Amino acid sequence: MDYIEAHGTGTLVGDPIELAALNEVYRGAQTGTIEVGSIKTNIGHMDTAAGVASLVKTALALKHERIPASLNFSTPNSRFDFASSPFRVAAHARDWLRGTKPRRASVNCLGV
Repeated sequence: MDYIEAHGTGTLVGDPIELAALNEVYRGAQTGTIEVGSIKTNIGHMDTAAGVASLVKTALALKHERIPASLNFSTPNSRFDFASSPFRVAAHARDWLRGTKPRRASVNCLGV
């Protein structure tokens, strides 16, 4: 997995809970190899459309071969141990070019 489009509550409690659950799923991945972003940093809270908006964002990232930045990101949530997890915040946009392995992305954004 290269990129996860997360729900990203932006709260001290919600984000660590989501990341802890994702950490269970991606436990074997190398430290800091999966970038995490959220549509909320780009266009705000979408309510029930959050899931489909995140799917569109992820599809566009794959199409344009670019992982989008998490806008206004400054420091990671201190209640989650990023240093020993496979995750890092997609703080800056970067090229996501095709290589020898397939590019893979996941959407964990819930529109409830």
